[in-house]
Amino acid sequence: LVWLSTMDSLAAEDPTLPLDLNGSSNVYKLPDISGDGGDLPSAVGDITKNRLLALRARTMKDFEKQITELKKENFNLKLRIYFLEEQIQQKFDGAGEDIYKTNIELKVEVESLKHELQEKQNLLIKASKAVESLAG
Repeated sequence: LVWLSTMDSLAAEDPTLPLDLNGSSNVYKLPDISGDGGDLPSAVGDITKNRLLALRARTMKDFEKQITELKKENFNLKLRIYFLEEQIQQKFDGAGEDIYKTNIELKVEVESLKHELQEKQNLLIKASKAVESLAG
């Protein structure tokens, strides 16, 4: 416990660290890595100027890299959507033909069974008449 408090006080007193104990950045301790020498309007203070220049110089490559990665991911997702839609369309087309073929086969079978039923009903009527004639 004593060691931790000593570490905290050392971090608070270390002039080379760009952060204080509150976690806020000390922009005066950040090196100027911008290299562009561009001037901001005079209304902007030195702290904001230093912070903006440091952030801009530090993150432009990161932003460009992120944009490139997002473009690649977007392209891959569009390609995946295209192939999935194509696959669905092929399944639908194939399934549609199968459905129509099955529907036609079932209609033929229904008509065949209707015809067969009609023939059997006719045979039953003939058999009934034959039984009546024999009985009567």
